[in-house]
Amino acid sequence: MKQKQYRKILVTTDFSDVNRAAIARARDVAKSYGSDLILLHVIQHFPFDAGPLASSIPAEEKPEYALVQSAQQKLKALAVDLGLDKARMEVRVSTKSAQRAILQFAETEGVELIVLAPHERGILGALGSTSLAVVNGATCDVLTVRDTA
Repeated sequence: MKQKQYRKILVTTDFSDVNRAAIARARDVAKSYGSDLILLHVIQHFPFDAGPLASSIPAEEKPEYALVQSAQQKLKALAVDLGLDKARMEVRVSTKSAQRAILQFAETEGVELIVLAPHERGILGALGSTSLAVVNGATCDVLTVRDTA
């Protein structure tokens, strides 16, 4: 049986420490396959009133814009820190669930492997709700990475 070649790999991040292991694994897999790597952060359920973040956003700036700018800066810093000099970085704002945005992005972009790090244990098992929904809903391969450090 011929080994599958992953030409486009998507790794998701919520900027938590456990995501670093998944990003590093995605980076290594992308290098071994010569794949394009996309680093994605989803801003989920955008709070139009900015909620608790309101005090950190300048009054003259739209909250959505400020959150996207902040996420883009974090992605760039993460990319530098983990040696992802060729990775494409994307931020998506979704009024729906993160898993829906991830799955839609992967489908639209022709992603062949999604790499993610479940950051909490779900009530039905080892995967949180977002991870479980991505694993069950993806039309491509999904690799879940545990931070064992």
